[in-house]
Amino acid sequence: MTATTQSGRRTLAAVDPAKAAGSGAAASGCNAEQRQTMIAEAAYFHAEKRGFAPGDELLDWLAAEAEVSAQLDPAPSPQRLPQPPAEAVA
Repeated sequence: MTATTQSGRRTLAAVDPAKAAGSGAAASGCNAEQRQTMIAEAAYFHAEKRGFAPGDELLDWLAAEAEVSAQLDPAPSPQRLPQPPAEAVA
């Protein structure tokens, strides 16, 4: 699930917004195995970018998880905190 830009840079493929209407991987049109594959590919690209130097594999994986989640999961809607009654503010 990668795409290549005109400059030759590899990126994660965009997710179809129609498929991403719900929450989580199932709602975005991919299953857990596909999501895991996307994370693995993104982690590989992180490692490649830093020359495959050992020691930061976990950071590569966590960054990849965050990227894939941001692509697949809809942004949370902002929640307003309850406001105290007007008389309690004074």
